[in-house]
Amino acid sequence: MKLRIACIALLVMASLMLNAQTRLKRFEVVPKPTPVTNLQVDHPDCAVVIVHSAIPNLHFESNMGKIKAQEYRHLESRYVIFLYPEKQRVSIKSPGFVEAEFPMFSDLKPRQQFSYEINEAFDTTGKGNFTLQSDPPGADITIEQIPIFNEKTPYHFEQFGAQSYGIRLSKDRYEPLSANILIEANKTQSQTLKLVPQWADLIINSEPTGSSVYVNNALKGTTPLSLSGVSSGLDPGDYTIELRPASQFYESFTQRISLRGNSKEELKHAHKDISGYLRVNISPQPLEVRLNDTINRTLALGERIRLLSGNYNIEVINVGENRQYYKPHTESFTLKPLEEKLITLILPDDSGIINIAPSHLPVQLYLDNQKDTDLTENLNKRLISGTYSLKAVYTGDHKNAFEPIEQSIQLKAADNLNIPLEFNPRRQRLMITANVDDYKLSIMDRESGVSTDYDKPNQIPALYVGAYGLRAEKPGYRVVRHEINILDRDIALQIKLEKLSNIYSHRIGKWRTNKYVAASTVIATLGATAYFGYDCMQNYNNYQSATTSSAAKGYRLQTIDSRNNAYTSIGANILGCGWMLYSAHKQKHWQNKLQSEMER
Repeated sequence: MKLRIACIALLVMASLMLNAQTRLKRFEVVPKPTPVTNLQVDHPDCAVVIVHSAIPNLHFESNMGKIKAQEYRHLESRYVIFLYPEKQRVSIKSPGFVEAEFPMFSDLKPRQQFSYEINEAFDTTGKGNFTLQSDPPGADITIEQIPIFNEKTPYHFEQFGAQSYGIRLSKDRYEPLSANILIEANKTQSQTLKLVPQWADLIINSEPTGSSVYVNNALKGTTPLSLSGVSSGLDPGDYTIELRPASQFYESFTQRISLRGNSKEELKHAHKDISGYLRVNISPQPLEVRLNDTINRTLALGERIRLLSGNYNIEVINVGENRQYYKPHTESFTLKPLEEKLITLILPDDSGIINIAPSHLPVQLYLDNQKDTDLTENLNKRLISGTYSLKAVYTGDHKNAFEPIEQSIQLKAADNLNIPLEFNPRRQRLMITANVDDYKLSIMDRESGVSTDYDKPNQIPALYVGAYGLRAEKPGYRVVRHEINILDRDIALQIKLEKLSNIYSHRIGKWRTNKYVAASTVIATLGATAYFGYDCMQNYNNYQSATTSSAAKGYRLQTIDSRNNAYTSIGANILGCGWMLYSAHKQKHWQNKLQSEMER
């Protein structure tokens, strides 16, 4: 009886273990290419096994107890096992899984590497094929029974266990979709699931087109604009739509709208024209037109311009060659929407002409104490009517002899005034006397550089006040020069001419005498040099033939004295030669100077 009960209990336990075994999951061990990275730095004496797996709590055991270390690296989602290099089997364990083994490890070597991928193995009994598609494609697929599943539609489930799978499709801007698919054994099936959009389509247009479209203050484009489809459609919600016309002449528009998902709305708007037109017809041309202090070239050409309605200030100025003679026109006006405004007028001419007739030219003319180049060059000018001060300054030769002319001018519109200017220059007489007759006189005007010759100096005409250079010359006489300034009175000048022979004979004689004296000095110093040289040689011979030291000493001193005297004579001779040559040169120089002056 006891044995029977024990057998029954054993059968019950075996049945329970068998049922538990059938509910356990299995491992799928797949070899991978060996990585090139070196992971054995910490255990260089071991081989290494790298396991890629998302299954938590994996544990590895060696039948020989030769696992030195094992670790899980979270950031890399992999396990690393370090094995001693011995033949062994390594088992794989994890709660809820049937124990599995790696292939036998034999002939292991230090630093040798192996790589595997371990996943959960599904039951392959009763398998089928299933193609899952979505409209639109590209949806993410998740499966309740397979948490690590991560694929996109369209996807082909090949040889999946025959059962019902709970799936969920998700795609950006579409409502998530949950469904069940049934994979039947030994069948190939397919199914397409329609995703519901989560956006709204908005079509926006305006008249005129080209308006900038702002959605909640964000620029989206210009009209006509279609905000539709998965890439451009708007999320359901409330929006502020603003249309800003491309032209400033139209009024902006703002509207608040509410959009529902999977809907289509259309917004149309005709912008209000808030502009008018302005044109000016003003003469004479050319013109400069300022509208609100800004130059407008289109108006100046007489063409029409478009403006926003409102208040404006306009100023019209003639800018031609005679612009200063026309008074500007200013005006304020109000432009209404759609108004056509025309401003027509003739700018008034308020000028006259003055003509200047000076008695002497050239002159520099001043108007109101300002140098006037145009009036100076043309001697006539067009001016605005009024009172002017005119000043004329003579600018030719001897300008200091001419006093400026000043007068006042009263000019009226349309006047043509002729204004004569009579200059009265200051002149003085120059009276010259000389100690000889028949000499030639030249007078150079220092201001103009012009020289005038006079054979009869007593007939010199009156001269303008100023600076002059005088030159009096006669053959055989030294040229006489004078500088004079003629100011406010006549000038009397006496000239003395000297004969060249009287001037140069003294200088030539002086240097001839110096030459002879220097020659005498050279002859005397040559004799002294010869004498002291001979005496030096005699004393030196006596010095060499002396029989006593005292006699030798005396002759030696006499030799040195004679030698020094000879050197002194040589120096004096050289100086005498130099002075003789220099005196001869100076004598020749003054002889040539006399000859040159006589020939001139």
